[in-house]
Amino acid sequence: MVKSRNEINEDSNKRRGIINKAFKLQQSTVEAIRSFSDDSEKSQAQLVTNAFDGFYTPLPAGYENEDGDYISADIYIYHPYSLETWLIITNIEDEYDEDKEIDFYEINFEEMVNHFISQHLPGLHINHIKVFYTPILGSGEFYRPDFSKLKQEMYKESVSFFYDIFHEMPTLFRYKNLEMVSMSEDSKEFAKLLKLY
Repeated sequence: MVKSRNEINEDSNKRRGIINKAFKLQQSTVEAIRSFSDDSEKSQAQLVTNAFDGFYTPLPAGYENEDGDYISADIYIYHPYSLETWLIITNIEDEYDEDKEIDFYEINFEEMVNHFISQHLPGLHINHIKVFYTPILGSGEFYRPDFSKLKQEMYKESVSFFYDIFHEMPTLFRYKNLEMVSMSEDSKEFAKLLKLY
């Protein structure tokens, strides 16, 4: 028996785990996805899939502190509005001693976030990124940068270095003086973060 085109497509979707390929998206979102796809080597479907994978599956992050210990973390990527990207840091621990308690005031968020952006989000302008920290997912305790002390600086020699490695747009800015402070429950970001977990 010869299968119809519709049956062939349904079988193909089942094999690939596709349940529903009909997305109702606003025109501005569609245009943004098309634009990103044109500027990168990824298809529109890959961009949408990666956005979900990046959030539901945290990416590893971390840095080596002054004592030579590697401080690891998980970072979730979330896109709440159009082009805005949120990085949600959690599960910070000493990779060599998981039982060792990490002092919040000793965490170098600046180094962790700058390294993460250069590795996973090259080319994304810092103004499109918001950074948050929660010690434990679902705890309802969130921190954000102290905006009065937050600054940016240009990468200089490292710009061409990142361009050579990733063959993409380099990260032109990085965080400086990234100090985290407790978030107010009145902020719109707090309410949105609570809904995520």
